[in-house]
Amino acid sequence: AELASQQLLEARMNDGRHAQSEEFFSSLRHQMSATVRVNLAHPLLSRLLRRSTQAPAPVRDALAKRLSATSGNYFAQMIQQGIERGDLRPGLDPVLISVMLSGLLSELGNYIAAKLNLEPSEAATMDISIFDSPVVEQIYDTIIDILRNGLDGRALR
Repeated sequence: AELASQQLLEARMNDGRHAQSEEFFSSLRHQMSATVRVNLAHPLLSRLLRRSTQAPAPVRDALAKRLSATSGNYFAQMIQQGIERGDLRPGLDPVLISVMLSGLLSELGNYIAAKLNLEPSEAATMDISIFDSPVVEQIYDTIIDILRNGLDGRALR
């Protein structure tokens, strides 16, 4: 499972659409897209990671700790860079934010597949260009808007 996580992370990082020098939210949006694409392009690795979360408690807990360290470090560095560039407010905990983003990204492919009326198993065998649709782009835009502006409706008044 750890090797699968590392391979998926490397594939996301090597996605040509991601650049560390981008503004944080632009970079994160690219990462969302890359994660969905990589998970679909490598369904066996993705399934292995998902199944590892269903292992007996001691095994599951050990795997979760190691897997979160792999992707968590990447996101924590990305978040720290965003704070240093002024894209994110100072004082945020990069590790906490990386946990939140990892949770979001782990379920995003399934959510998008459901919005497109696809079974996750169908999505794994389809042309991934379907994930370039306006529906999917709107999902990414909405997530970024929520992250950028928050959930508090009072802030809009």
